[in-house]
Amino acid sequence: MATASELKGVICKADDRSLVEVGVPEWTPDTLYLRPISGRDRDDYEQALVAAQTSGKRVENLRALLVAKSLCDSDNNRLFEDGEVALLGAKSGAVLDRLFDQVRKINGMADADIEEAWGN
Repeated sequence: MATASELKGVICKADDRSLVEVGVPEWTPDTLYLRPISGRDRDDYEQALVAAQTSGKRVENLRALLVAKSLCDSDNNRLFEDGEVALLGAKSGAVLDRLFDQVRKINGMADADIEEAWGN
C-alpha cells in the first residue's frame, strides 16, 4: 500500500489535462488546442461571475474569459493571458460561442453550473 506522500506524488505527476484539437478556420489555418482548465482557473472564473452578480455589474467578456483560460498551443502554452481577454472578446461572437461551448464540455461545466455561479 502506498504512503500518503507517495500518493501525493502520483497525483501531482498525473497528466489529467489532455489537449483537445480544435479548428478555428476563421482565425488561423493552424491547429489550436483547448485544455481542461485547472481548479484554480475554474474558481477564478466562477468568482468573477459571483463578484459581478453581487455588485450588480455586468461580466465583461464572459465567454472570452473562459476561452482564454483554455485556448493554448500544442505545447500547452496559453495563447491569451487574463490581461488580454479583451483582445479575445473583440473577436467573432459566433466563434467565441463555439469555443465557449467546447471549453464547457471538456470541463464538465453544465448550464446549471454557470447559472449557479451567476446566482440564478
